[in-house]
Amino acid sequence: MDALTKRDIGNVYSISCVERYVLAYLKKKGIKVSLLYCNSYLSVNHLIRDFVIKNETYANYGAISRIQDIAVELGILKLEGRKNPDLNFLLESDYEYLLEMKQEAFKQMYEKEAWREDHFFYSKRNANGTYIYLNDIPLQEKVIDSAELTQLYNQRYLAFKYTDKQINQSDVFMRFCGQYEEESRFEQYLPEQIEYETLRDIICMLRISRKRVGDFIGQWKEPNLEWVERVNNIFSKLEYSRVRKRYDPGIFLNEKDNFMRDEKEIGNYLQEIKSMQLQGGKNYE
Repeated sequence: MDALTKRDIGNVYSISCVERYVLAYLKKKGIKVSLLYCNSYLSVNHLIRDFVIKNETYANYGAISRIQDIAVELGILKLEGRKNPDLNFLLESDYEYLLEMKQEAFKQMYEKEAWREDHFFYSKRNANGTYIYLNDIPLQEKVIDSAELTQLYNQRYLAFKYTDKQINQSDVFMRFCGQYEEESRFEQYLPEQIEYETLRDIICMLRISRKRVGDFIGQWKEPNLEWVERVNNIFSKLEYSRVRKRYDPGIFLNEKDNFMRDEKEIGNYLQEIKSMQLQGGKNYE
């Protein structure tokens, strides 16, 4: 397979750098990556509780199963993590590789800290002995030599490859339904105040979740675009309030009822899909 490019990794809905590369790779392999969003539904009540009460952060949030873990569970991806001081493993062509980047190297290159301590970049050896360097945030693609690669590499890497197994749509649909039912059990929680940074993280996570939900349901039924548009509008208003230095948590809190309606509608869509499949002879109970 040809190496991943900036265009490849720019067209997926990811939470982490590893997710972005894995999604781009599987998409390039012809996999319907939307089906891997089967554990991506989150209720607003769950998000508010986790980020306001438990002080979760976007960079380290674990309530959504990572795409690479789901792909491994479904048997379509083989993934290995190893420590290795040299770069000889890049000579093997059966796998794609993500290399952990030294924190100091990241800071020197981009003049800022990485979101996480374990930041990875994609690399592939070219026929002439040079290497592709592809980073997700900031988005950058370039060719470097072995000396430059050694300066970046933190002696730990992830290797992954597609197993040629197909995804069972019925299985992932029921998995999504189970996730929806679990999320629906969270009781309503509406704090009087939410700090700007906390609300920004909630909205960023909700935006990824709703985009994935729309893509997943879209495999069976045309989704309601308002699920995503509502979150996008709030994100834009939130950024505008930051620039104007007039932050108002009501931008989000006043939309709570609309979010509840969206979530109920998602449940109705799931029931409609079940009914359609039952009529087609499939049992989703």
